[in-house]
Amino acid sequence: MVGKRSLTNGGMFTKEDMADFEFKNVMEGFFFDHKVVTRNPGAPQLPYSGMPLLSLTGFTDWIGFSCAAHPDGIFVVPGLNNALRVYNIWPERGPLPRWIFPPSRPVEVQQRMDQATQRCNMNAQQKLRASQVEAEIKAQGREHAIDLVSDTYRVYRYY
Repeated sequence: MVGKRSLTNGGMFTKEDMADFEFKNVMEGFFFDHKVVTRNPGAPQLPYSGMPLLSLTGFTDWIGFSCAAHPDGIFVVPGLNNALRVYNIWPERGPLPRWIFPPSRPVEVQQRMDQATQRCNMNAQQKLRASQVEAEIKAQGREHAIDLVSDTYRVYRYY
């Protein structure tokens, strides 16, 4: 799962916030229906972050897409059968057979993955540029504040 892979210490941010950040980016890249809430209101927040909560529509879309994207993955047949058994969903129907899933990744699913990857890359670049501009504006503000209270003339060069 994307979130578990991201459970690493993020310095001033909690590891859960780091995982939420990556999971939210995936949810936005694939257009899975979700809303975002704050996990730790008192803690510093990552820019553009929050804890994504999938709606029922988003969850079913995500599970369906995951099964179609990786039909031979360990998660699909054994994982779904285990979830259906544990949560007592349609026990009368028995376990899901492998043949109900596509034999390989459908072309439409691959296209959606490619488009989502492009969207995620573009979003990451935009967020990076926005963070850089924000840091530059803050630096200029600090420099101007120093100029106001200082007797020394300074020349700043921005590249």
